[in-house]
Amino acid sequence: MRIYERTRKKNKAEEDFRRLAARNGWKQMKRGWPDFFCKLPDGTFFAVEVKRRLPSGKLSMLKREQEEVLDSLSSIGVKCYMSDGKTLEIYDKKVHAQKSRRRTKCLASTD
Repeated sequence: MRIYERTRKKNKAEEDFRRLAARNGWKQMKRGWPDFFCKLPDGTFFAVEVKRRLPSGKLSMLKREQEEVLDSLSSIGVKCYMSDGKTLEIYDKKVHAQKSRRRTKCLASTD
């Protein structure tokens, strides 16, 4: 546990909401939100996730929570973009999401 988590006072309203959400079967998502929400002069919103560019030229991969949030936002019509701080590209799950999320299991030797 991190020090600030131990000393941080619990927000009663947030705790109450967590219970309300759980009772109603709502998935609570505090992690994974884009780094920026931007608003154009016409009132249109779009989301931007900023990642560093790897030596291969690709942007670093999204975390599972980030992928889920960007997919959810895209599904309701919010334009989502990826950026390295210098360029902007349209979020594409096939390009920006993890290819495999399998965990490696350590098997005991039967010798």
